[in-house]
Amino acid sequence: MRQLTVYFDGWCPLCQKSKWFLERLDRFDQLTFIDARRVHTTPVLGVLCINS
Repeated sequence: MRQLTVYFDGWCPLCQKSKWFLERLDRFDQLTFIDARRVHTTPVLGVLCINS
């Protein structure tokens, strides 16, 4: 089966709700969720996070 990686903003309430909804629909365990706000994922994504 095909695996998909979903990057989401862990601080965003809408993103969290969407992730929760998609997790319930993922009956065949094909989705992997990664919080894009985590420090170790930002270099992979090419994103620079600046905390103000």
